[in-house]
Amino acid sequence: SSVAYGQNPELARDYAEEGIVGEAKIEFIKVLHDPSKKASYDMAEYYLGYLDFKAENYSLALKHWNILLKSYPNSSYTQKAHDQIQSAYQLLSK
Repeated sequence: SSVAYGQNPELARDYAEEGIVGEAKIEFIKVLHDPSKKASYDMAEYYLGYLDFKAENYSLALKHWNILLKSYPNSSYTQKAHDQIQSAYQLLSK
């Protein structure tokens, strides 16, 4: 069934890390719309921000990372995002 292939945060993360951006973003957006995947929302917000950052879409990256910081302050992804937020603000202000 198609459900077996949808909303897979680990697959989406692998896509993101391999640079398969379109598929990664679609998978992470599906994750964010699936209440049963709530445990992976932090990962999805982090990687959507990461992919936007890599695409030099800093304002969208900051949107995802700020949601991450606000909603998931204790996530391991929050620290990763925190380190990149300053860079995104600096690049956005140029």
